[in-house]
Amino acid sequence: MIASFAETPQQRIIDMFKKFTARQDVAILLISQQVANDIRFVIDEYDQLLPTILEIPSPAHPYNPEKDSVMQRINKMLGLQ
Repeated sequence: MIASFAETPQQRIIDMFKKFTARQDVAILLISQQVANDIRFVIDEYDQLLPTILEIPSPAHPYNPEKDSVMQRINKMLGLQ
């Protein structure tokens, strides 16, 4: 049985995020925006090009581009913020 997000300790999510972002064979890391919001402080500190972090919606939580750190960086580079 797979544990739901609500049952997964925050530290476990952080540990897995760091594990996947340290791998050389991962180019893109997909993470639901709901989970990303829970570890936003870790994602905001991440500054590597690869793997690229893409926040995606989940069925229960629609995507909000204003909370997506990648979109915030793009808007900043384009002078939209």
